[in-house]
Amino acid sequence: MILAMAIGITCFAAESNFSDEKIFVDSNQYTYITSAVKDNANSTPEVKITAIYDANKNDSDYRQIYVRGTSIGTSILVSKGSWVEVPIPSGANRVGNNILLYGKGHKPSLDCYVSGYWNAH
Repeated sequence: MILAMAIGITCFAAESNFSDEKIFVDSNQYTYITSAVKDNANSTPEVKITAIYDANKNDSDYRQIYVRGTSIGTSILVSKGSWVEVPIPSGANRVGNNILLYGKGHKPSLDCYVSGYWNAH
């Protein structure tokens, strides 16, 4: 969320940059990572996971997680370092909709933390 202090209004960004954060991702169920607001109804959101850390927030050799846009979206396997389109349900593809990104670990026994970008366009 970007706060416009000068005029006292709140607006939302089409991209969420969580590259300086370490967001928890459960290994067995989808957990909320971040959100961004759609600014174009004719585009597909994209995610880029820039880093995946182990359950203690240390560097790891983990390479992939599952993501989905919205809690009922299609699951997509994402490899660290690549931009990937994440389809969302047609009802969510409207300008101004806040699109939530969820993630789940690639292996059921490995909770992790992630950093990256979520671009709802």
